[in-house]
Amino acid sequence: RQFFSPTGAALTPGNFSSSGGVSRNGVDITAADGVTTTTPGFETFFGTSAAAPNAAALAALALEVNPTMTPGRVEQALAAGAIDIEAPGVDPVTGAGIVMAPDLLDAAAEAIPDGAVYVPITPCRILDTRIAQGPLDNREIRDVQVRGTGNAFAAQGGKANGCAIPNGATAVEASVTAVDPADSGFFRA
Repeated sequence: RQFFSPTGAALTPGNFSSSGGVSRNGVDITAADGVTTTTPGFETFFGTSAAAPNAAALAALALEVNPTMTPGRVEQALAAGAIDIEAPGVDPVTGAGIVMAPDLLDAAAEAIPDGAVYVPITPCRILDTRIAQGPLDNREIRDVQVRGTGNAFAAQGGKANGCAIPNGATAVEASVTAVDPADSGFFRA
C-alpha cells in the first residue's frame, strides 16, 4: 500500500491502517533473498527485508558502471538485467524477474545517457597505423571505430575489448600522436 504521494502529501490523511492509502498491484523486480552468511549468530532470512538490500546494492553497482544514469534509467537497467521467473513476461508477483548482476551491469554499460554528459575514461589506444592498416597516404580518409568492443578495434590496432566508450556516445574527444612521421603535414579529424 502507498500512503504518500511522491511530493510527500498523505493520500489518505490520518488513515494509515490496512484500509488507508492506495493499493498498488505488482512489483517491478525481484532480488535475491535467503542468502547465507559466515558471520556467527546471523541466520538465513527471507522476504523483502532480505531482498531490498540486495536490489539497492545492485542499483549502486549499475551507477558505478554508468554514473550518468538517471533513476529511470537505473530502473530500466534493473528490469533488463532480470531473469524471467514464474509466469512468462512481466507478472504481478515477480515483476520482470530476479535481477542478475552480470546482466544488469551489461545493461547499465549500454544505457544511453540522457542529454549531453561528459564521461571520463582512462586513455586508451583505438588506432595504431604501425600495427594495422599501415600509414596514412596523402589526403587519405579512414573511418575509425571509437565505441563498443570487438574485432574492429584489433583490426585497426586498438584494444580488442574496447576503451569503455559508451555505446550511446555521439561525440568523442581524441588526442592524436604522430610517431616517426614520414613527412610533414597536418591531420584533420
